[in-house]
Amino acid sequence: MSAPWGVAGGSPGAAGENLLQPQGDEDSAVSLADNCTIRVHAGDVIRMRTPGSEGLGSATRRPGASGLEQAASLFLRRGSGAAPQLIADGGVDETRLERSL
Repeated sequence: MSAPWGVAGGSPGAAGENLLQPQGDEDSAVSLADNCTIRVHAGDVIRMRTPGSEGLGSATRRPGASGLEQAASLFLRRGSGAAPQLIADGGVDETRLERSL
């Protein structure tokens, strides 16, 4: 799958991906073509990662909060399970946030 384009100088979003995990084993996951027919067996897992949202403008040129702080606030608004781990001591744990993006 192709990645969504960035807008106004923003970075492109993450591309989508379809994976087959035989017997649910993440370590043996196989990437699937965008349009394919496969045979699955009991216990197999099909994982669909949808394309991520594109960037809007340069994160380094935004007024106010840093791009990382803005991204963390999006996690909080969307109710992501990752959000509580990203906020520490009243600020953004930038290392964890970068790993989660």
